[in-house]
Formats: sequence, C-alpha cells, structure tokens
Amino acid sequence: MKDEDKSKKQLIDELKELREFKSIFENLPIGIAFLDADFRFIAANRFVTEFTGLSEQELVGKLCYDKVGEYADDPSKEGTEKVCSFCKKDECFSSRRPTITERPLGDSILRVTTIPKLDEKGDISRFLEIIEDITESRKAEAETIRVSQLAALGELAAGVAHEINNPINGIINYAELLSGKTGQEDKRQEITRRIIKEGDRIAGIVKNLLSFSAVSRHEPVVVSVNEIMSDSLALTETQIRKDGIHLTVNIPEDLPQITAQSQQIEQVFLNVISNARYALNQKYPETHDNKILEIYAEQMSVDDKPYVQVTFHDRGTGIPDKILDKIKNPFFSTKPNGVGTGLGLSISHSIVSNHGGRLLIDSAEGEYTKILIQLPSL
Repeated sequence: MKDEDKSKKQLIDELKELREFKSIFENLPIGIAFLDADFRFIAANRFVTEFTGLSEQELVGKLCYDKVGEYADDPSKEGTEKVCSFCKKDECFSSRRPTITERPLGDSILRVTTIPKLDEKGDISRFLEIIEDITESRKAEAETIRVSQLAALGELAAGVAHEINNPINGIINYAELLSGKTGQEDKRQEITRRIIKEGDRIAGIVKNLLSFSAVSRHEPVVVSVNEIMSDSLALTETQIRKDGIHLTVNIPEDLPQITAQSQQIEQVFLNVISNARYALNQKYPETHDNKILEIYAEQMSVDDKPYVQVTFHDRGTGIPDKILDKIKNPFFSTKPNGVGTGLGLSISHSIVSNHGGRLLIDSAEGEYTKILIQLPSL
C-alpha cells in the first residue's frame, strides 16, 4: 500500500474514532462540561444543555457564572461577584486536586466533580466538570435512613418505657405521702421538690425520644459532640445498665465543635452502641468484669484538617476478618433473622460520609471491636 493511501486510511480511522467519541460524549447520562481557567465554557454535552435549557452555542465562550450560576440573574452583582457561593474552583487552584460539591438547584440535587487539567508548567489550563443529578438517590437514601431510624426506635422503646416507669412510680408514691396528714410542713416541701424533679426527668426522656423520632428537615448546625452523646445515652443508658455492661465515657468538655445534623449523628451513635450491646451480650450473657463498653473522644487531624474522633470500644465477640469488608454493605448482618435490620453500619457509614467524615473499623474476632467515627471540626 502506498504511503498516500496509508495516510488517507489513518485519517479516515481517526475521523471515525472522533465521531464515535462525539456520540458517546453527547449521549452520556451525566453532564460533561469543559471550562477554561477563567471559567468559560469550552464544550458541554446534551445533558448539560437540556438541564440548563441553553444550547451549546449559547454556552461556549461564556462565563459559567454569567449563564448558569447562582447569581446569573442577579442585577446587583457584576463580574466575579457572580461566582457561586459554593464554587470550589479556588480549592482546585490551591490543591491541584479534584473537588466534589453537592448542592440543590431548583427541585434537583446535583453532585459536581471538578477536575483540574494541568499544563506542562503545572498550571491549571482547564477544568473538566462532571455533573450528576442525584435527586432520586438522595430521596432513596433518606427513606433508608428513616427505616433504620424506625428500627432503632423499636429497640429503644423497651428501655425508655422502663426509664419512664421508675419516676412515674416515684411520683405516685410521693403524691400518696403528700395526701396523708403528716403534719410536717418541711416534709411536704421535700416531697413536692422530689415530685417536680421526677416530673422533669420524665419530660427530658420524652423530649429526647420525640426529638430522635421526628423527621429531620433541619440544616446542619454547629453542635458539640458532648451534647449529641448525652442525648444518645439518655435513650440507651438504661438498657446498657440492665444488660450488666460496664460503661465508661470520656469526652473532654473542650473538644472543638462540629457542623452536623445532630439527629443523624445521634442515630449513628445509637446504631454503634446497639451493635456493641449485642456483641457483649453474645459473649457474656451474664454480668462479667470484661463486659465493658468504652466511649471516648479526642482531637486529631486528617490531611492537615481538624477533626474530632469518637471511639466506641467493646470487648465483645469481635468481627471475623472474612466479613470485615462486607459489614458496611446494606442489609448485611451477622445477627439472626428478626434481630436488627442489617442497615446499621451501612446507614452509619453513609451518614458520616455525607458529613465529610469517615467511619473506620478495627476488630479482632473473639476479642474486641473499635468503631472510630471521624468528623470535621471547626
């Protein structure tokens, strides 16, 4: 074959590959957009144009924050003032690494992955943005969390009923004493004080239970780990004592605060405590000196960023090595049918990840399990 014919064939093959790539690019079920270093559109696929309602011709060469940004239609802002409040491209410029952000847009929730492309000098020449509509998956995840929450509520009900029963009996007894003719005014005042104390105790227990059972619609707030742990133990400490478990809690008062949906983090703590109780009761059906659950927290750093780490250390049955990589999967459970939902660690891992944290597991079969929950701190 002549060199000229080879060149023609090579050109035809390259054009064919280019057309195939263009077809794949256009029809991907996710958004793909290329931006230059100044945030101008270079190219966008069909997903992006259909989602924004703008053609590729209307986008190419235009600044992203002028066309589809948070403040695109805000006449009070000009130039870089229109850059979205949640934009992470500055983070890309400093780290030279991909960034991920999730945000609402209208009735949808988007996940935007921004990947910087570096030139020969190591400077950013353009960005690749991958845009996913995660609305349905977020709804499904919220429903799964709700199912897990209802399962946890069922487990808590017996302990809470027992906890409420004691102060109610106290109130009845004190009221009967108060109704008698003791003739001692100071004695009546003491009984009245105790009635109020027991009533406040019931109110606190019910408040914690109602707070946990409520459907969460709250935005993340600044909160202390101590506060969340206190609410968690208020709902489960009675069951822990009833099981004969020796509980030790060491959470320093001066720990930095975290930004979180406290109800969700409380659910994580309750799931982990529930698993620890089960493991300890399996290993020690009766009271035992080693039937111990330790909960402690400390400051730490991950990639030079501040975190709070909460550790749950039980000396129960432990987790076999062969299933360590499976226990975060939905519906996987080591418990027999009818005990638990299998959603605990899967849901806990998802919640912690959504808060920008990590859930780690250290375990030795027959000896112990440590669940480490790392959450970004202020």
